[in-house]
Parts: sequence; structure tokens; C-alpha cells
Amino acid sequence: MNARQPFLGLTAHPSADAECWANEQDRREATTEQLKARALSMLMQDLVGLTPTGWFKKLPSSGCSMDEILLDALDSDSDIISAFAEWATCDHPLAEKLRKLLVERHADRNYLVIVPTDD
Repeated sequence: MNARQPFLGLTAHPSADAECWANEQDRREATTEQLKARALSMLMQDLVGLTPTGWFKKLPSSGCSMDEILLDALDSDSDIISAFAEWATCDHPLAEKLRKLLVERHADRNYLVIVPTDD
């Protein structure tokens, strides 16, 4: 059996170094994919039975709440931004409620910008 040796640094054998480096990168990539799959599974378990009040509680597996996860995702992921926009603009009473609450908050905090004054 030919066990992979971890990359420990450069030696006098460049081709062997390159092979060790590639093997190490493959191992790390495989480990990363396994960890991501396990993290997703754990988070999905945390979401079972999630309630509106639970939305703001820290998830046991990640230490983040769903509102924190959403804010982070909306800040950086175009697919999530598009999906959220599609949901928020759909013809559903909950989406309408969300839109109403958002514009009420925006008007309350930014009325001087929205309504120009002569001052």
C-alpha cells in the first residue's frame, strides 16, 4: 500500500515535492468538503421546528441566529439576494407584511431624505 506522505517542505526531489504538495491539497479539499456537508446537516437539524421567535435565537451548532445568517448572506451572496427579492415581492400576505414593515421603518428613519424641505 502506498500511503500518502504529508508535505513537509521542499527536498532535493522537485517531482516528489510536487506530488506531495498535490496530495496534501487534495486531502485538504476532501476534508473541507466533508466538513461543509456535516455543517449543513447540523444546521438543517437546528431548523427542524423553527418558530418565528426561534429565528432570533442562536443555533446550537453555529452560535449564530438565522437573522444573523440572513444579514451576512444578503451582504455578499447574489443568489440569496435574488431569492430573497423574489420572495419579498411575491403576492403573499406575509411578503406584503414584510414590504409594509420595511417601508414604514425606512420612512420613519429617513423622512428628511425622502421628503425635501426648504430648510
